[in-house]
Amino acid sequence: MLTILKIQNMEKDKVFEQHPTLEVYYKTSDDVPFFQECDAKNHAKGLEDKEVTPVFKDALSLVKVASKNNKQEQLQKAVSSDLMDTLKTKEEKEAEEKAQKEAEEKAQKEAKEKAQKEAEEKDQKEAEEKAQKEAEEKAQKEAEEKDQKEAEEKAQKEAEEKAQKEAEVKKVTSPKTESKKSKTE
Repeated sequence: MLTILKIQNMEKDKVFEQHPTLEVYYKTSDDVPFFQECDAKNHAKGLEDKEVTPVFKDALSLVKVASKNNKQEQLQKAVSSDLMDTLKTKEEKEAEEKAQKEAEEKAQKEAKEKAQKEAEEKDQKEAEEKAQKEAEEKAQKEAEEKDQKEAEEKAQKEAEEKAQKEAEVKKVTSPKTESKKSKTE
């Protein structure tokens, strides 16, 4: 971590004059400059004052370096997380795979049961509709047969009544015709 931030004026600092693209360098307590912070820290281990001071070319350089360090920390965290994932024990991986497999099997079973239930409901609905249709057709057929039977009975009755009337008319007219026959004889 950066302990003391020091922004140098480019004209006053010979390191920045000699390296114009340099954004930051690290100075140990004995004023030795280093391009890498880790090199400065290694050198400082042998000194009585182990402090390492970052020296920035300007404020913009400070922001750039801070941003870069932040991105590096995020990258390190991501790499660390990935590394931990790869270092999982065999048992953990097997447990994860088992849990995944069980979840998939449960989902498949639920989907199958749902599909079967829907199919049964559909079959039942179709059977009820078929039974209803057959009942309606049977009722209609019975009504037609009843109407036809009633019509036949009515026609039979009318035919009988007509025949009876004709027979009565014949009887009434028959004696007169016989008496006419007798008279003519």
